Amino acid sequence: MENGKAFDIEDGTLKKYKGRSCDVTIPDGVTRIGDKAFYSNWGIYTVIVHEGVTDIGESAFQWCRGLHNVVLPESLDEIGNKAFFGCKGLADTDGFVIVGGILFEYTGPGGDVVIPEGVTSIGEKAFRRCRTMTSLRIPEGVMSIGKNAFEDCSRLESVNIPGSVSGIPDFAFKGCMSLTSVDIAEGILSIGNFAFYKCEKLTYLNIPKGVVSIGESAFHDCSSLTSVSIPEGITALSFRMFMYCGSLESVRIPESVTKIEASAFEGCWHLTGVSIPESVTSIGAGAFGDCSRLTDMKIPEGMVSIGDSAFHGCGKLADQDGFVIIGGILFDYFGESSDVRIPKGVKRIGFGAFRNKISLTSVVIPEGVTDIGYDVFEFCRNLTSVTIPEGVAKICGMTFY
Repeated sequence: MENGKAFDIEDGTLKKYKGRSCDVTIPDGVTRIGDKAFYSNWGIYTVIVHEGVTDIGESAFQWCRGLHNVVLPESLDEIGNKAFFGCKGLADTDGFVIVGGILFEYTGPGGDVVIPEGVTSIGEKAFRRCRTMTSLRIPEGVMSIGKNAFEDCSRLESVNIPGSVSGIPDFAFKGCMSLTSVDIAEGILSIGNFAFYKCEKLTYLNIPKGVVSIGESAFHDCSSLTSVSIPEGITALSFRMFMYCGSLESVRIPESVTKIEASAFEGCWHLTGVSIPESVTSIGAGAFGDCSRLTDMKIPEGMVSIGDSAFHGCGKLADQDGFVIIGGILFDYFGESSDVRIPKGVKRIGFGAFRNKISLTSVVIPEGVTDIGYDVFEFCRNLTSVTIPEGVAKICGMTFY
């Protein structure tokens, strides 16, 4: 039995274990095992946690590689993030490290992996970089999944997410380059930031009704994604949500959406038509930038703001003279004339609208234009004459660089 000096206890919290025993019994009076209390202690083999302890803190036993046995009390209410991560000695015969219903880590051989019944939570980074796993079955009853849980599982091809799970967290499947099939059941409420970032073989995804938020870059660089259904209830298409989804051909935007944020569809080269509902009042900078096959765009009457370069590089939207003008903003010029007269009705000239047009020699800007954006005439090395009306109130930086 160890003396009291082995345990640093303050107000009922075991803050640090300083002993050298292989078999540790948590002393009476402790109600909480603090964050990193046993962190990276390779010497302990067995831990007995007595009744009265209600909370085990974050990373409390993380990297305790020699830990093989843990006895938990019925009084325990909460086990913190990564509390038993890296404790490979606790793995069962199939390679699962499960403590208190939480799957902290998988150390098995991969292939077709079935998570055992009784697991209620999958911990942060539990399967990260498991490059031998090809399929994963998550049972009904799992309620939460930690961040980066399946990141860089490069051979994972299929996964199901049951309706008992409340949300798909940030970076959950980031870099799962072989993922082709994702079965998401109704009941999921959210999809986190970068959740499916760089899932390069994912071709289709049905987002079920009930999902109310989708995070930034959720499908960024899903280069094989051809179509996606967005359910009613989503209010914003987030920053870089589908950026560089170069195969995306169609997307349905529901009436609940009010905002399309910056770069949401930037670089979606195969996107040909998007119907923007009347509910949308804001389109962010670069939202449809370089969507070079986009042929039709109708702006809702209630539109309040359209960001810089929102339609820059959308050559198929150009009029017969080569101007891409949407909502009174000149976004780009694809014409061949060296002497350009900008049409009346334009109120703003957007970011880089004439950038790199080396054949351009003169430009006449009409009355009514009040704002000339950044880099508008950058690298127009042969430009010798620009007529600017008195009504222009703002000329941004690098305009004539």
